[in-house]
Amino acid sequence: MKTYRFNLRNLVTIGVTSLAVATMFSGCGKESKGNLQYVRTEFGGCNIEQPDLMRGDFIMQNGSTVTITISDDSVSVFVSLLYDCKKEPFETRSDVIDDVMFLYIIDLCDPNSNCYARCGCDYTFDFIFAHNGTINQKYKIFLIDPREESPIIISEGTIKN
Repeated sequence: MKTYRFNLRNLVTIGVTSLAVATMFSGCGKESKGNLQYVRTEFGGCNIEQPDLMRGDFIMQNGSTVTITISDDSVSVFVSLLYDCKKEPFETRSDVIDDVMFLYIIDLCDPNSNCYARCGCDYTFDFIFAHNGTINQKYKIFLIDPREESPIIISEGTIKN
């Protein structure tokens, strides 16, 4: 059996190195929420009522918009998305990774089904967050469209108050 000899200097070096590595990787893969806490997403527009094609409804606007509103203790990230009329709902998600807030709007349609209609509609998503002070949060908003190979960036920037 082999015996190892360590002096105090080597033990301290090993201990400090282990502590540094553990500290460095302790936040790896974890969400860093900052001071914005996701509360909910409120669905509106065509998420609530689809246009009646038999009646002749045809909703079109000039494009998608993002409006950020900061109030006393909340932040609203309102997304107005011009998108094909569809039969399946959307799903939303919010993640914070490496100090960037990712907001996802996910189309749940099967691209091989008859989910889409020949019209455009304004779907709205109001991402609501609570905050507790100064805000300096980078964000990216993605649309996950199953007909596309990669996510579509709707908007990116920094929320500041």
